[in-house]
Amino acid sequence: MSFNNIKQKLSVFLRRVKPIAGLAITDDGLYLTVFSGAANTTILNKKFAFDELTAGNISKGLKKLKIEPKIDFSSVIVSLPLSESYTALFEFPLIVENKQIEEAMNLAVSTLPVSEAEIYSDWMPLENIKTKKKEAVLGMAKKISIDSYLKIFDENKIAPVAIETYAWSLGQFLEEGDDIVMMAVEQFDSLVFTIYDGKIPYFHFSLPKEIFNNEEDFLKSSIHHIKRLIHFVLSENNRSREIKSIIILGSGELKKFLKENISGVDFKEIKEIGSSDELGHFIALGAAKRGLIPRREDAIVSLMPIGTELAYERHRLVSFLDFFQKFSIGFAGFLVVLFTGALIMVRALSSNVEKSLQKETAFPVELAETRERAKSFNEAVAQMYKIQSASPLWQKVFSEVEKYANIGISISQISVNENGSISFSGNAASRDSLIFLKNQIANSAVLDTEQLPLSLFLNKENINFTIRAKLKDSNFLYQPI
Repeated sequence: MSFNNIKQKLSVFLRRVKPIAGLAITDDGLYLTVFSGAANTTILNKKFAFDELTAGNISKGLKKLKIEPKIDFSSVIVSLPLSESYTALFEFPLIVENKQIEEAMNLAVSTLPVSEAEIYSDWMPLENIKTKKKEAVLGMAKKISIDSYLKIFDENKIAPVAIETYAWSLGQFLEEGDDIVMMAVEQFDSLVFTIYDGKIPYFHFSLPKEIFNNEEDFLKSSIHHIKRLIHFVLSENNRSREIKSIIILGSGELKKFLKENISGVDFKEIKEIGSSDELGHFIALGAAKRGLIPRREDAIVSLMPIGTELAYERHRLVSFLDFFQKFSIGFAGFLVVLFTGALIMVRALSSNVEKSLQKETAFPVELAETRERAKSFNEAVAQMYKIQSASPLWQKVFSEVEKYANIGISISQISVNENGSISFSGNAASRDSLIFLKNQIANSAVLDTEQLPLSLFLNKENINFTIRAKLKDSNFLYQPI
């Protein structure tokens, strides 16, 4: 590895600009999109096709995509079919404060028909100046399904930064604002309708093709459902929301038929599909667009056991390990060359020691260049350590919380920020286990926790809990391990 390559890799790591790929998992294959080039102007699309969606085929596809020339990625934003998740819209009065909305959304997750221990969930506020209320969009997915995907990525040393569904990925092609757009996406077995408020999907409906006897009946039903959805959005929101445009992603026949039979709305096209017109590449491109959002601004719903910001930190760690591994190999070769050169130089100088002592030694130009390069490299490494020392060591929080994951206690979710606020959720097998956890935390030298509600101790078994705490020492996150 040349010195210029080392500087480039180090600069990429320090500026956190290693590209994050967009990956769409569909019934017929894996679709990968990566931005590259100056200002991320180049779009690289790759596909690994298979006949059946299985864990083995996904793993084979990831291995194949990782060795593709010109494709360099270690982290991805994953987009899954809509059937993998559920989306719900919650409304609140304007006078409700954001903290109250957060508490209400956490309560909503705990009161779902499905046990909180069986799902991953996330939510985000939905802003629209035309509506006279506050809203939040909740997304959730079955833990067993998401964990199966995470296992595959872990085995292939790929770090998912976020997991979303097609609807969220396709929303990246829309404009920010309050415009209400309907998107109809034709898949091989269904037609999926999604309603967007700006970029955010808050309602979707699937029309299966198998219930129709022929193509004509399917097309007529499509018109019927589009008109009903237009009327539903208008009446449900007291005319504060109105669908004024529709985007059709499907066959030419479907687009033509709908345009001829639906009036009063504009039909828009999206031209950002790159060199491919396959829906899978379109979805992967939308996921890759999310990867360009600065990490602290990415508040989009993600169906993972950890928050998006912590996932970005994992991405950074994976990028660093990849850089360090390649650097170690290159630096070892550099030392061999340097030692050989030094040995030759010593032998040349020793052949005429007396003469060398009588005059100023003139070192070769190459040695001076090598010294300047080493000096530049040492300065870059010093800068790297300086930045690292100012970055939170999230793994210390994980290690502290893992101390409590025993004797009937399982931890399912951890949330932490740089201000030292920590919360983690889990399940206690019995009341005794919960009491044991309470006593352990009370004696913690690291965490200062809130009191657990007494209502939790009324249950005897299978007790879901959430613990909120703050770090006793704010420097804990920055102290070396």
